[in-house]
Amino acid sequence: MDTELREILVGISGDIKGMRTELNEKIDKLDLRLTNLESKVEKVEERLDQLEERFDNLEERFDNFETRFTKQEEELAAIREEIAGIDQIKHGHLVLNQKIFDVETWKLAMEQRLEKLEAKMG
Repeated sequence: MDTELREILVGISGDIKGMRTELNEKIDKLDLRLTNLESKVEKVEERLDQLEERFDNLEERFDNFETRFTKQEEELAAIREEIAGIDQIKHGHLVLNQKIFDVETWKLAMEQRLEKLEAKMG
């Protein structure tokens, strides 16, 4: 009976060792998968950081564009206001805010302001 019991115990011991080996192999595979997943997560986080940086850059560019556009609108409004402020045009001169200007000189100044504004917008 001792021999039978010994054989049973040896068999159980072998089964336990086999199960332990199998569990260790599964743990190793899971560790490898976890390492791969961690690597993928790091890559996704890096990509997300890059996208966030690009988005921040786009936001900054949009803010700059919006500021430039607002300044250009203000300049156009000033030009329109000046044109609206012309009181009279007589004999090649115009009266603007109670000041007399040569039409050609004033026209040239307006064209230069508009060209400068168009260059900014271009």
